[in-house]
Amino acid sequence: DVDAIAVPLSSKKGKQAGLPEVGMRVSVRFDKGVMYEGSITKVKPIEKQTKSKKAVCNITIKYDDGTSEIAAFPDPDINVAHQGCPPVETANGLVTEMNGKPVRSVLAKTPLEAWGKTLLSLGLIDE
Repeated sequence: DVDAIAVPLSSKKGKQAGLPEVGMRVSVRFDKGVMYEGSITKVKPIEKQTKSKKAVCNITIKYDDGTSEIAAFPDPDINVAHQGCPPVETANGLVTEMNGKPVRSVLAKTPLEAWGKTLLSLGLIDE
């Protein structure tokens, strides 16, 4: 699980900072790291926050295959592609390009495992 989630600040007046917007594309990670693409069709801010819930809104996602779901946001399995700089992902969820520049990425279950995989991919350590 992820405790910290980065969300962008809104640049539009009257919008709560960090909320995604209708029409934004999303990639959602499901079991075994399989990614499904879709678009946000509705954003509903959560009125009452509870200490146990970190969600700031519920979003309705319509997937490219036609199915829809409502999900709490932010969620570590939901990646929002912001206009002008969508990341390019492979089928297994690895990001290969961001803002038009090639990047390296790794997927892991823990931060320590991700750090190790990063060092291996850069050739800084041997297995």
